[in-house]
Amino acid sequence: MGRRSRSDCPSETPALRSHGEGWTRLPMAEDARPGVLFVDDDPRVLSAIVRSLRREPFRLETASDAREAIQRLQGGRFELVVSDQRMPGSTGIELLCQVRARWPSTRRILLSGWTSGISRHELEAADLFRLLAKPWDEGELRSAIREAVGAGCSGARDGRAS
Repeated sequence: MGRRSRSDCPSETPALRSHGEGWTRLPMAEDARPGVLFVDDDPRVLSAIVRSLRREPFRLETASDAREAIQRLQGGRFELVVSDQRMPGSTGIELLCQVRARWPSTRRILLSGWTSGISRHELEAADLFRLLAKPWDEGELRSAIREAVGAGCSGARDGRAS
């Protein structure tokens, strides 16, 4: 797995294209933004997260369970998956371990109020970028997402959960 250069990473600056005698500003392509997938079985949580991050330069998508998350991951590019722990069918740790195995360059954050039952071995297997507690602090969540997406572009691996 090689490092990504800055030129591989999406930019907030729109591209410019030469057009005859001048330059035309091209709008940033929607899917050129870093993809962040949120997984939670509570639609109110997903709605609150999307509302709080709607002005961020990310492409936000949601899934209500691990099965739907895997389908979305197969159909698109995501730099980060943020998952709840307790969901029907599969836990967040199980999902994030699958993400690590199938999409190793995709960062993983567990956002949950139920972390006491997770073993150190499970946390290590998921190789989390961050472990955040619910209820979450909006600034802390935003910062963790920015760092995770930025780390994916710069190749840095600091800020991981331990």
